[in-house]
Amino acid sequence: MEEAKDRIQHYVTTKELKIVTHALMGDLLETIQALISRENIDFILMGTKGATGLKSVIFGSNAEKIINNTSVPCMVIPKNPVEAYNYNHIVLATDYTPLGENNLNTLRWFAETFDSRLTILHISPYEKEEKHPYQKELEEFFKNTNIDVTFDHEVYADITIGLNEYATNNEAWLIAMGERNKSWFKKAIEGSNVENMILFTNFPILTLPLD
Repeated sequence: MEEAKDRIQHYVTTKELKIVTHALMGDLLETIQALISRENIDFILMGTKGATGLKSVIFGSNAEKIINNTSVPCMVIPKNPVEAYNYNHIVLATDYTPLGENNLNTLRWFAETFDSRLTILHISPYEKEEKHPYQKELEEFFKNTNIDVTFDHEVYADITIGLNEYATNNEAWLIAMGERNKSWFKKAIEGSNVENMILFTNFPILTLPLD
C-alpha cells in the first residue's frame, strides 16, 4: 500500500491533497459503503482491467456494483485511456433526465479544475425538433460560471457509434452520464456488434448518481 501511495504522490502537484491508504477485508461493496460513510467520501475513482470503460460500467463488474449501489459520483479509468488532449473537453451524454444540483456541481468542479469546455450532447436517430425544457435549466445553472458550455444534438441510428465518433472527433478526454442513462446505452449496445462495444474501452467514464 505504501508503494502505491508513493506512486500516486509522485503525480500530485498540490499540497492540499492528502493521501491516506486503507487495507480492508470483507465484501467489496459493503466495505466501500462503510468507508464512504465513515470517511465522508464524496467521489470514487476506479481503475479497470479486462472489460474497461463504458463496457465495464454497463455490462457487469465490480465497477458496476459500486456505481449501482453507492450515492457518490464514480469515475472508471480504463487501463489504456485515450490521450487527454490537455484535458480541455468533457462530453456529458444525456437524454435530458434531470441530474440534480449536486451532480451539476460535480460537473462544474471537473470543468473548472481542468479548465475544460463542456458539451452537453444528445444523440438520437431523429432530428432535433425543439429545445428540451431541461436544457433551459442547464443554461441557467451554467450561465454565471466561466465554463464554455455548448449544447449539441447528433443524429445517429447507432448511439454507441455516434458517441464514440463525437468524443473522438472533438478531442474529449472524459464522457459523463447520469447513472440512469446506462439503460439508454445498454439498449443501444446490445443491438450492436462486439466491435462497437470495444470502441468505448479507452474513454474514462464519469457516472453521476440519480435519485
